[in-house]
Amino acid sequence: MDYVYAVMSEMERKLDRPIRDLDDVRMVMETLKKIRDQEVDMELSIEPIEEAFNILTRYELPVDKEILEKVDNLRYTWQQLLSRAMGVNTLLLEMQPAFQEELQNNLEKFRQDSEEYCLQYRTSGPMSPGLSPREASDRLIMFQNRFDGMWRKLQAYQNGEELFGLPNTDYPELGQIRKELNLLQKLYKLYNDVIDRVSSYYDIPWGEVNIEDINNELMEFQNRCRKLPKGLKEWPAFHALKRTIDDFNDMCPLLELMANRAMKPRHWQRIMEVTKHTFDLDSDDFCLKHILAAPLLKYKEDIEDICISAMKEKDIEAKLRQVTNEWSIHELTFMTFNNRGELLLRGDTTAETIGQLEDSLMVLGSLLSNR
Repeated sequence: MDYVYAVMSEMERKLDRPIRDLDDVRMVMETLKKIRDQEVDMELSIEPIEEAFNILTRYELPVDKEILEKVDNLRYTWQQLLSRAMGVNTLLLEMQPAFQEELQNNLEKFRQDSEEYCLQYRTSGPMSPGLSPREASDRLIMFQNRFDGMWRKLQAYQNGEELFGLPNTDYPELGQIRKELNLLQKLYKLYNDVIDRVSSYYDIPWGEVNIEDINNELMEFQNRCRKLPKGLKEWPAFHALKRTIDDFNDMCPLLELMANRAMKPRHWQRIMEVTKHTFDLDSDDFCLKHILAAPLLKYKEDIEDICISAMKEKDIEAKLRQVTNEWSIHELTFMTFNNRGELLLRGDTTAETIGQLEDSLMVLGSLLSNR
C-alpha cells in the first residue's frame, strides 16, 4: 500500500508542476503516458489491498485506525489522480498552439545561430590554417563550449518536434562539426598532457632527474599517440605533438649519459666548449631546463664521446686505484746477504711477488693502451 501511495504521490507532484516551457510539457506528457500505462496495474494492486483489509475488519482483527483510513482513501486518491490527469491533458491541448508557435520561432532562431556558428567555425575555428597548436587548443575550448550549449538546445527542440508530431529538422553540418570536435578533443587532450608534463620536467633539479621515469612516461605518451584515429595524423597539432615526444626521446639517452656519476668538472668543461654554452653546475637552482637550453642534439655525437670517455676514465681510475692500493700494502721480505744486512729478497716469497708484479704490469699496460 505504501508503494502505491508513493507512486501516486510522485505522479501528482509532476502533474502539479507549472508548465512554462517545452521541458515541462515533455515531462507532463511522459507522466500522463505513465498514468495511462499503469492504469490496469494500479487497479489490480488496489483491489487485493482492499480485500485483505476487509477480511481483517470482518474478523474484527486489530488494525490501526489511521491505516484503515488510508485503505478507504486509496481508490478515491487514484480516481482523483485520474481526474487530475484529464484536466492537465485538457490544459495541454489548450496551450499547444502557443507552445508550437514558440517552438517554430525558436527553431528559426536556432537555424540562424547554427549557420553563424558553422561559418565562424570554418573561418576562425580550431582547424584554421596557420594556428599554433596552443592557439588551436584555446579556440577548441571556446568553440566546444558554444557547441555544447547549441547541442543541448537542438536536442530540446527536437524533443519538442516529437511532442507535437512535427518532422525532425536535420543539421548535417552541426553533426559533422560534432565529430570533428570529438576528434580534436582527443588530440588536444593528449597534446596538452604532453606539453604540461614535459614542461614540468624542466623544473626538476639536475641531481634529482630520473631518466627511467621520464622514459616510461614518454613511452606511455607514444602509445596514446599511436592509438589516435588515423584522420588526426595529418593535422598540424599531431605533428607538433609527435615532434615534442620524439625530440625528448632523442634527448633522453644523452641526458642519461650526462647524468652519469663518472662525469667530472673537466668533462663538463669540454661539453661547454663544444656547445658554446655555460652550465652553472654549482648553483642550487641548477635544473634540467638549464641543460636543455644548450643545443645538445646539434652536438650529440661529440657529447656522447665525452660522456663515454668519462665512463672509461672512471673505470681506468678504479683499476689504477686497485693496483695502487694493492702494492701500497704489499709486504716485501728480505734476507741477510754476506753479513751486509737485509739486502736480498727472500727466495720463498720472490716467485709469488714476481707473479703479482707481472699481473699488475699487465693491467697497467692494458690501461695505458686505452684511448
